[in-house]
Amino acid sequence: MKKTPLVSIIIPIYNVEKCLERCLTSVLEQTYNNIEIICINDGSPDESQSIVDKYIDDSRVISIIQENKGISGTRNTGLEYVSGEYVMFVDSDDWLYANCVQRAVDEVLLNDLDVVIWPYTKVFENRKEKQLVYNDTISWLTKDSVVNGFYKDLIGPSGELLSIPHTFNSRVTVHSKLYKTSIVSNVKFVDIKFIGTSEDLLFNVEVFKRVNSCKFINEELYYYNKVNESSLTSTYKPKLIKQWDELHNRLDKLIYSNEIVRSNLINRYAVSIIGLGLNVMSANKSFFWSRSEIHKIIINKRYKEALSVLPIENMPLHWKVFFIFARNKIITPLTLLLLFIYRVILK
Repeated sequence: MKKTPLVSIIIPIYNVEKCLERCLTSVLEQTYNNIEIICINDGSPDESQSIVDKYIDDSRVISIIQENKGISGTRNTGLEYVSGEYVMFVDSDDWLYANCVQRAVDEVLLNDLDVVIWPYTKVFENRKEKQLVYNDTISWLTKDSVVNGFYKDLIGPSGELLSIPHTFNSRVTVHSKLYKTSIVSNVKFVDIKFIGTSEDLLFNVEVFKRVNSCKFINEELYYYNKVNESSLTSTYKPKLIKQWDELHNRLDKLIYSNEIVRSNLINRYAVSIIGLGLNVMSANKSFFWSRSEIHKIIINKRYKEALSVLPIENMPLHWKVFFIFARNKIITPLTLLLLFIYRVILK
């Protein structure tokens, strides 16, 4: 195997003229030089393409312009152009630590890994915060250890990870990972119009069924831009419950029928009410409307059954209270808690 394998970096681009130059500069100035940068302009109506054009003289930059397909379709386009032995995804409003690619390549070559994973730095308007994924560096070097380790945690939280249920999606991102290209070959992203969010999750569930070895290095290498982010906590999605039903149905069909893995999936259903509840809050409607919507979520059969078996023993007091309210359909206090999280903690 080459000591300096080619790494393909896929960057979807849409309406990011204010931060695209920072992203591209961070990639081009990596300490690891053997990279190709696949920039896909997804029909962006702003000046993003003129920014890409500034870098086109660099032979490492590949510029593609397409009609709008959304983030999933754009990443799928990028995968068609990959020629490297390894591939990374970078969102165009984010940026990399200077040594990101070098550290990932060093680790992947050390044990011929299929995937390397790392934590990321969330950048807010007035602060930065490390996204907790795991507390320590961990290696999974056999198929069984991957399935019973990272794969099950990707599906949903259990054990110690249930003490921080609000971080249960910190492992699902496609950014902050370096993949062996052969592992992601023929895996496609699902359009979010069908599943609402979590296209990264479905992609990784398929990918990690193929993974025989991976490693998490507890070193921040990626800046995740949370300033003016359009997300569950800022943009109301009226179809989200229906879309997440579709997401969960797809997960149910995709995952290993391993008892431990399925238990983690049920835990995912239960803690998903945090995201669904915050989506309701983002509508900024009356308290009574919000209370009614929260009640609809709690009596949904999937969430009701998952809440009834969710282990809460090791959770901190505030999350124990939250899930006790949810489990027992104590709707008014639950709605007030979600309102507090939305208006105070997340702001």
